[in-house]
Amino acid sequence: MGILCTGSIMLILLFFSSSAMDAALNAASVFVHGVMPALFPMMIISQLMRPMDVSKRPNGANLRLLGGNVLFAFAAGSPASTQRTMKMHSDGLLPKPYLLPMLAAGGVMSPMFFLGTLAGWTGLTHAALIILLIHWLSALITSAVVSSIKRSRGSDASSRPAFPSSTQGKPPTPPRSILAALPSAIASSAQSLLCVCGSMMLFSIIAALIGALLSTAFPLWTASHPKLLAIMWAALEIGGGASALITAYPAPPLTLLCALCSFGGLSIWMQNLLFIGNSIRPAKLLLIRMLHGAISYGLCHLLFSIFPLLTETFSQPQAIPAPAQFSAVIPILLIGIAAYPLMRRRFSAS
Repeated sequence: MGILCTGSIMLILLFFSSSAMDAALNAASVFVHGVMPALFPMMIISQLMRPMDVSKRPNGANLRLLGGNVLFAFAAGSPASTQRTMKMHSDGLLPKPYLLPMLAAGGVMSPMFFLGTLAGWTGLTHAALIILLIHWLSALITSAVVSSIKRSRGSDASSRPAFPSSTQGKPPTPPRSILAALPSAIASSAQSLLCVCGSMMLFSIIAALIGALLSTAFPLWTASHPKLLAIMWAALEIGGGASALITAYPAPPLTLLCALCSFGGLSIWMQNLLFIGNSIRPAKLLLIRMLHGAISYGLCHLLFSIFPLLTETFSQPQAIPAPAQFSAVIPILLIGIAAYPLMRRRFSAS
């Protein structure tokens, strides 16, 4: 970065230091109250889960391995799901042609954000559940589209890449007990969470600075277009951006919320890049996130067009159940289904 550009950014930060500080504090609040409680335990579980030995896989185990990874992604959300997928790939359990479709299927947000945070902000618990289901379905469709494109561009579209056999890939990692693996899992997860918090703060500050610059240069236009500023914020950082969207619209924009949550914002895109490294080009991953958002928007718009009464039902305030009684039920069930056979192997080997 050039000296002139660096100096300009520093001057903007100093001039709008109050807006930058407010944005950082807001991002930290969303992280502490909404992101960390849902993400931290899932990241630890991701570190503790040990895939089955490829030399001992029964028939159909490859499909169960992929299905279990998708269930974990739906329960944990991104970037914990990305961390898990990349670990499987580095261990030699996930062939390269399957990597991009699995990242597309796992590019979802935590269900606790929908059923806890969004339901709490809007009071629309049923709508949050419907949006979550569309969010998951569009992720699977995105994965199928990506897989189809990869097969059509391959040298032999009819052939499928083989999973590693007992003589391929890395040798199986010697099993360790959960107590022995727990300290390193906590340390690694805490370090990853700091990166997540940093990404959220960075893009929240960028959104706040853009809004402050526009308010200073074009005060009338900015005052008359709060929805555009809220969309811009959500495209950069979805946590605070979703709150801004709900505030800017007279009624919660369910279709737009579903699309932007599926896109995830540049903040989640950056968080995923921290785990992906050089395995996938950043532009390709960004296109997948945009495709997921577009499919979610289309499905949500189609649903509310076919059943317009749903929007009227969802526009009525609803009682918000306690998070421990409702918002955590689905992820706990999914993570239990995905983790049980893998945890059982770890216990039996210890």
